[in-house]
Amino acid sequence: MKAVAAVLAICLALALGQTVEQPISFDSQGKVYRLTAEANTGAAAFPELSGFDHLELWRTPDGPVLEVYRTDKSRERMNVAEGKLTRVRQQVDVYLARPRPVKLNQEGRGSFLMQQIPLALGWYGPAVVLITRPNDFRAGAALYLTTSSACFFVPMYAMRNTEMTHAQAHLSIAYGYRGAMSGLAISQIVGATDQSGWASIMLGISISGQFAGYALARDL
Repeated sequence: MKAVAAVLAICLALALGQTVEQPISFDSQGKVYRLTAEANTGAAAFPELSGFDHLELWRTPDGPVLEVYRTDKSRERMNVAEGKLTRVRQQVDVYLARPRPVKLNQEGRGSFLMQQIPLALGWYGPAVVLITRPNDFRAGAALYLTTSSACFFVPMYAMRNTEMTHAQAHLSIAYGYRGAMSGLAISQIVGATDQSGWASIMLGISISGQFAGYALARDL
């Protein structure tokens, strides 16, 4: 028991002796903790630096430290005087206050469209055929191709000037599939017996799920 207590005491002493660094914001509002090369150029915060990906500031026992993340994955640390830190914050505040054109984040658009293909071909097209139940095979084939194509090309056209992050792409597709499964369960709960009834419920909840997933991921 004494040995365990001694080990715990040693671990506690080592933990208390560790240097704790706190992140420092580049602005006075405490919102910017990572300064990109583009923002650094616009704010002229550290004009002497170049060839880096982004910057971070840390509060250490020895004072503020600037950490430079180079494009070759290496890092460099340098001390920053308190006076210079104050000046940097003033310049970043001015930079943030400037009116700038809104740049849409569409990094997840390609991923969304690729994942929309199996959802459109494997679910939306067959669902509409199940709902309408055309008697003619050619009419059913035409309806399937038209519906599945529309479920891909309509979102592609609609999102050409719309934000689509990776989180929005993921949740929109995921909720589309989960909406179909939830719709199947709900159709059984409400007592839908024919294929047109349960396919209609599944289709409606699946489409709603895609919109809901996109909306819920807006701030993620």
